[in-house]
Amino acid sequence: MKTLLSTITFRLPHLIGAVILFTLCYACSEYDTSETLTYEHLKGTEDPEPDYRSDMPYNLNVVYFYPKGTQPHPKYQKRLSGVLTFWQEYLADELGSYGYERRKFGLLRDVYNDSLVKIIPIEGQYEDYRSGSQNIKYIAEEVNAYFAEHPEEKAGPHTAIFQRGTGNGSGCDFNPDPKLFFTGINNLAYLIDYEKLDMKYFRNGTTEGDCLKVGSNMHELLHSLNVPHDRERYNDPDNFRECIMSGGGGRLSRQEYAGKVHITKAACAILDKNQIFQTTASPHYTSPEFGLDNFEFTSDEENIYIKAHLVATGAKPAHLAVYHDKYPAWVNNDYDAINWTTAFDENGNAELTMPLAGFYPDMREDWAFIRLKLRIVFEDGTLESIDNFGYFMLNGKPLLDMHLNETINEMDKSDWQVTYIKSEQAGKGKENLIDNDRNTFWHSEWWGAPQIGKIPQDFIVDMGAVKTVNGFTFVQRQQTDPNNSGPLQVHIKNYTIEISNDQTNWTKMGDYSLQQIQERQIRTFADPLSLRYVRITMNSTYNKDVCALAEFGAF
Repeated sequence: MKTLLSTITFRLPHLIGAVILFTLCYACSEYDTSETLTYEHLKGTEDPEPDYRSDMPYNLNVVYFYPKGTQPHPKYQKRLSGVLTFWQEYLADELGSYGYERRKFGLLRDVYNDSLVKIIPIEGQYEDYRSGSQNIKYIAEEVNAYFAEHPEEKAGPHTAIFQRGTGNGSGCDFNPDPKLFFTGINNLAYLIDYEKLDMKYFRNGTTEGDCLKVGSNMHELLHSLNVPHDRERYNDPDNFRECIMSGGGGRLSRQEYAGKVHITKAACAILDKNQIFQTTASPHYTSPEFGLDNFEFTSDEENIYIKAHLVATGAKPAHLAVYHDKYPAWVNNDYDAINWTTAFDENGNAELTMPLAGFYPDMREDWAFIRLKLRIVFEDGTLESIDNFGYFMLNGKPLLDMHLNETINEMDKSDWQVTYIKSEQAGKGKENLIDNDRNTFWHSEWWGAPQIGKIPQDFIVDMGAVKTVNGFTFVQRQQTDPNNSGPLQVHIKNYTIEISNDQTNWTKMGDYSLQQIQERQIRTFADPLSLRYVRITMNSTYNKDVCALAEFGAF
């Protein structure tokens, strides 16, 4: 809703002799941007001091940081206000294009000249920037100290920090100083200003326009708003040629890319619940507890299908975004992650159909490894990630048929026995496989006779009598120490199931895979099986040549 404040661009001489009373109320929040404005604010001065307001309960803090003894680049407030206004409109348009409510993020603007955004200049305590990553820590400490001393100045949880850049003043050489980090992390965007960062060059066909870092700076701002790297899908229409969160940021200001550089629907799903895009005050980023108690990943010749049921305490889940990222898929190797997005229903259920036609050709090559990442957006803006899924491609489709279900009832294992195991480490024996305790685990031998403990490993379970079985359950060794990657490296990747009624004649049911997750994983069969013995052969792990498993069961 546009308020009267956004139309006030006059000066006091035009009001002499008039009797005018302005009463404007704004939403109250923990970041107080509300007050009542009356005629008393306007009289008594010909050039009033800036008075920054917003009709949003939460706003983006904007800071200009420069070393001691220097000055911000000329006309920084006017130039950067233009850039920030463009970002507001651009992102609102993107939200609307995907069917979300068209909302701008909050910005504090001058009551008397609403083209000017509030930008807080902060002079550093040193005459130069710090070295490398220490510069991020140094600037964050300075900015946080300022807001601690001036808490009334903080208008929201996210802050854009423009660093005074060096160079020749054009965007083609805007960051030659390696001390200036260009990134967005922990709600802070570390951006870079230079003399010609000005919307007057936007798509004007000049060198300054082609090199204008409006999109590149917005890329880092989006990171500080919790948006990860991603890219457009292979079969997206021609008007989506580049994605801001991959390589498109640097092309946004070029005339030939007008209307063809966008952000994805997944990015918009995250912004839809981000705090500074909300029009009413409410608790945000409460980190609700949650868990997937049912997850299915299946595919056919044309599509990948996902069904998920999420249980959460506190804020409800709003959106599910699913990213497919060809390996390597770690930090800054995820620019090529494609994604699909859907909404959770009121019961926490979500379903997605993802056409394989959206995958790039190199993603569908035989044995291409794809990291599957789930991003869960909650109503309060919390963004949670589940990254420990992965699959290979063969003949253009995934080698993965995965089912997680925490609600099934497993068989009683009190009369089961592990009658054979190829090797076991002392203290990590075969009995741990069927003890109903996820915190214990069997481990193949790694000490004493390590050759015996190398994969492949296998074990046989006797169920005590012939049973009707619908499927089997597996729990990987639990990872409890985030600083120790060992448990993850011995997780089982590929395995084989065989069944028998006499422990002599075996029927192979198939080759399957497990994910690097702590939840129980299930293998379901189309028809019930009749068996007494089951043999599991573990053929590979996620890194090591020895392996471990916490629990095995059936239902």
